[in-house]
Amino acid sequence: MISLTGLLANGRLIGLGLILLVLAAGALYIRALRADLALADLQAADARRLQIETAAALSRLRADQTASQVALAAVEAARQKAETNADALRRRIAAAPRSRACVDSPAVRGLLNDLRAGAAGDRP
Repeated sequence: MISLTGLLANGRLIGLGLILLVLAAGALYIRALRADLALADLQAADARRLQIETAAALSRLRADQTASQVALAAVEAARQKAETNADALRRRIAAAPRSRACVDSPAVRGLLNDLRAGAAGDRP
């Protein structure tokens, strides 16, 4: 026959076993949560690193854009100056007397005629 003390002892063992099982499951759950937290920390650090790299690349692009705009403005100013100088030279050539006294060579006469034609807008 089973004694009452034997049943109580078995009940205590079963209860103790259940408590140990719940504690073990809780420990596993906590370990899984810590692993998830560590992974989230790694992902957050990687996201911060990528954000810093992106900001640096964007900063370099903006600096390049500014430098390009400055260079473009300088080129445009140089082009306008060259056009102004060319227009002034065309006016001087067109206004020059057509005297042959200083022009002895047919090649020089041809060059002056070409320059005059270019100054008048008839580009050779």
